[in-house]
Amino acid sequence: MTIPIKTLIRSLLPLVTLIAVAVVWVRPSLAYVTYDYTGNFFNYFGGSLHGPTNYLRGWFRTDAPLAASQPLLDVTASSGFDFRFEDGIVALYPSLVNAGLIFDISTDATGNVDDWRIVLNHHGGVDIRIDSSSLGSTGGMPPRDQGALIQWETHKGGISENPGSWTTTASGGNAVAEPSTLVIFLFGLAWVFLARRYLRRKAGEATVAAASPAIAALAMLGLAFAAIATPAAAAPYSLSLVAAPGQSIGGVTLTHVGSTTESLGFNNDGTVAFRGYFSGGIGIFTQDDLLARNGDSIGGHALASFHSDVAVNDSGVTAFIGYDANWDSGVFTQNDAIANLGDVIDGHVMEGAFRSIDINNAGEVAFINGRTSLYNGLPRYQNLYTQNGFVAGNGTVLGGITMFSLQNGVNIVSINDDGVIAFAAHRSSYPSNTSHILTSDDRLIARHSDIVDGHWVSPGGRPAINNNGNVAYFANTGSGTNGVFTDNDLLAMVGDSIDGLVLKFTGIPSINDYGEVAFKGQWDVGSSWPHGLFSADSLIAGAGDVVGGRTINQIGNYPVINNSGDVAFRARFTDGSYGIVVASQSAAVPEPGALGIIILGLAVLGFARLGRGD
Repeated sequence: MTIPIKTLIRSLLPLVTLIAVAVVWVRPSLAYVTYDYTGNFFNYFGGSLHGPTNYLRGWFRTDAPLAASQPLLDVTASSGFDFRFEDGIVALYPSLVNAGLIFDISTDATGNVDDWRIVLNHHGGVDIRIDSSSLGSTGGMPPRDQGALIQWETHKGGISENPGSWTTTASGGNAVAEPSTLVIFLFGLAWVFLARRYLRRKAGEATVAAASPAIAALAMLGLAFAAIATPAAAAPYSLSLVAAPGQSIGGVTLTHVGSTTESLGFNNDGTVAFRGYFSGGIGIFTQDDLLARNGDSIGGHALASFHSDVAVNDSGVTAFIGYDANWDSGVFTQNDAIANLGDVIDGHVMEGAFRSIDINNAGEVAFINGRTSLYNGLPRYQNLYTQNGFVAGNGTVLGGITMFSLQNGVNIVSINDDGVIAFAAHRSSYPSNTSHILTSDDRLIARHSDIVDGHWVSPGGRPAINNNGNVAYFANTGSGTNGVFTDNDLLAMVGDSIDGLVLKFTGIPSINDYGEVAFKGQWDVGSSWPHGLFSADSLIAGAGDVVGGRTINQIGNYPVINNSGDVAFRARFTDGSYGIVVASQSAAVPEPGALGIIILGLAVLGFARLGRGD
């Protein structure tokens, strides 16, 4: 019996439908899994550095989840293994651990850490030791957390008999999507049965029964190869214009959205917050709404204008700096007044200008207040606050640095969900044009004249901190060069090649919770230095790209990357206008392997021969 070709094609329709479902249903493969540890406050001390507010915290990560119900095993050889642990005084990570590393981990039936023994040692100019255990040690010591430095015992702090807790976070990051082998097998099996049943009616039971097992085996083998084949390369970024002159938002039409030197806010839900202008007014916008405008009253304060500093959290609460008719500034959200001239916070009177703000998901707003110049005849200073209290300022000692003043400018502070703030400050014993990167939990990230990853640095600008405590920052690296760093590692610097483009300049970075970084850069093309937006290993967007009918000419100074790997940035276009752009990277559709396609093709040919009665 001969089966028409259209009948054969119809027999393949279930396969096409099921594979389409698989592609739609696909989930990103894990980029890595992070295991976060939070200890309890120390209750014993030696020396003068540690106190009752210190506790051990840190994380380790692997490319794949640890096995469930795993006995106590060394995980340091796991693919992608990385870690960082600190106690507020000292911090240790792989490049600093040189005198001993123990990382034995046990998991429960759900794959979460339940027992552990971690020992980290650094032997150098300052000896550092961090250890944590739920099991005690071979010497019979009880479960404990401890941090120590200077020959490991001169200064120490810890807690006994009260180990902390672990949480587990699986990150998709920008991982390439791929359907699991099991799903493909199941869909392939369903197709074989459906096709066999369909063709039985057309070719007869005996013919199909004799041929279909071999054909089914070929089909399943092809599907297996397709499922486990190397997935497609990550898809390129797509650009969308979310704000530009002529767009209508919140009942007004934008006439201007600010220059490339202004900041913007960008959250994990994709909301962009920014200062914008319209006929007869100025306001704080998202791409969907007008949140506040001149003439509004918030918290009893009439607003006449706004500064360019804007930040937004994942709940959509947007923080910004507003001015009254006398040009006195204050810190606001769309719902409330956070701090204003004359307010008293921790005994400090708010005076002078408010500058540089950020907001976390708890609604805590970090900001700078002080005199940016002589104010009422009094000398200049800059202090760091939240609405909950004074954080740092003139004379504060953090990370062993005595501060003179915070840097003044746009986007100088960054706060994470733990309330830890990263910021740039001047040191009193150095010239005022040198700066240091500090955090409010007493860490010195980098200081002027440090050697970081083999490079002399003079850090500056806005550092960015993520919820793992990682800090990304810009630094000059000597001889007219500069670079982008994360904690103690160099990410990119002038002279590096990214996507075949040799960097001539790097800018202020942003970092997300997965450690992905985005920054402005420029590369060398003859006598010109075109602008681009870069990650550590790729060009995200650049001069000449077209978005919304406009051609990008310049990239803004303060891009922001969220946990989806999307990046929001300001851009100047070749027509002289400015806009706000979001670069998004979609998961790539997996490519079946060539061998899988060949074998699957043999299965189809088998059906074709069956249809011809061979």
